[in-house]
Amino acid sequence: MSDNYAKQLKIENANLEIELQTKQSEFNKYDRVNTYYSQDEVMIIYIQKIMTILYAVIYLVFVYFLYSNQDKYNIFISILFLIIFAALPFVFQLISKFFFQTFLKILHAFSSGNAKYLYR
Repeated sequence: MSDNYAKQLKIENANLEIELQTKQSEFNKYDRVNTYYSQDEVMIIYIQKIMTILYAVIYLVFVYFLYSNQDKYNIFISILFLIIFAALPFVFQLISKFFFQTFLKILHAFSSGNAKYLYR
């Protein structure tokens, strides 16, 4: 009787070890994915700050160009150019948000409703 119990216990321990290894490998995979995601988020913020500074510098150069060439452009055209140039990042953000939402809708339609929450 105790021989049968020992065999059963050994089989159960082997099954538990296999399940533990599976859970450990899943944990390692998701931990690695979360680490990569965090690194990507930091890089995106860094790139966004650099692009914002670069855009501000280009905008100031554009303002200086319009100020130094007042004889070629009247004040109304200069102000119109400055407003359009200042509005470009917001317009690009709206356009990219629209395209991204459309991409999510298409992805959601093809993957049986599971992709809607992936990219939020």
